[in-house]
Amino acid sequence: MHEITGIDHLYIAVRELDRACAFCDRAMAALGFRRNEFQIGGERHVQYYNRHFGYVLRPARGGPAHDPYAPGLHHLCLRLDTVQALHEAVAAFVLDALD
Repeated sequence: MHEITGIDHLYIAVRELDRACAFCDRAMAALGFRRNEFQIGGERHVQYYNRHFGYVLRPARGGPAHDPYAPGLHHLCLRLDTVQALHEAVAAFVLDALD
């Protein structure tokens, strides 16, 4: 039997891809993630990744407005090694947002 050692990637369908990217460009950069884009079925996908994990934004196809308590992903929480690392990532995010 093989043991799962972690999550490789996560896909998130968003209504406004450019708006989501504007936020993630800052937030994920503050956490040391790189960015690339690719297409699947002619649809733009934006991936943020590091050596452990990939977070991919893709365009949503219709559906109701977001309800955080409907079935599906509620939120994603990323863990850093130290509280100091968290403070540094938040400071980088805030400084970038002010530019």
